[in-house]
Amino acid sequence: MLRLLLFASLIFLASCHHLPNSASAKVLTITGLVYPQAPLAEGDYTVSIKLADVSKMDITATVLAETTLSATGLPLSYSLSVDAGTLDSRMSYALQARVSHLSGELVAINDTVHPFIVSDNTDYDILVRPLTLKPGQIQRQSLNCAGDIYTLAFYGEFIQLNKSPRGNRHILPRVRSASGEKYQQGEQLIFLKGSKPPIVKLNGQQQECQLSE
Repeated sequence: MLRLLLFASLIFLASCHHLPNSASAKVLTITGLVYPQAPLAEGDYTVSIKLADVSKMDITATVLAETTLSATGLPLSYSLSVDAGTLDSRMSYALQARVSHLSGELVAINDTVHPFIVSDNTDYDILVRPLTLKPGQIQRQSLNCAGDIYTLAFYGEFIQLNKSPRGNRHILPRVRSASGEKYQQGEQLIFLKGSKPPIVKLNGQQQECQLSE
């Protein structure tokens, strides 16, 4: 009798192993175009498209799906696959796109929010803005951090931080915050709040800086 019970248990476990997983991920495919606000020079580019969860405040958005494509120009058709099981209609999501030279130099980004709504619609175009727009079209300010001079350029949902002269360049996305304007990418951070000194964290060092027009 014991042998029969063991045999039956083994058969049951084997059958469970081969049953399809009802909770297995359903793949949702998002498609559309990445197109520039102004023409880009001809050349070879890489285009990175991401779907991010931007629901939480004061932290970097969580990337749910990402693809990188090669292009010789824009517009460019894209297709982005995401596990539908990771999406929740109560949360906030956004599509992001970056265009870079093969050298890694960033040449265009989306500077406005492109919300993704969990629905039957999966067709989304993304507008990117070249970083070569005339200075008068972009708000620029100077930042003094203990003698190190940086130039800030505001691109809507992103901020560009250039160290002078000809130093490193950082592109940080805006992060939702209830206490001020916050831009963050990993451990790199810029926090602006009214007339208070900006807080900048680069290379593991956080400091207050002086901001001027």
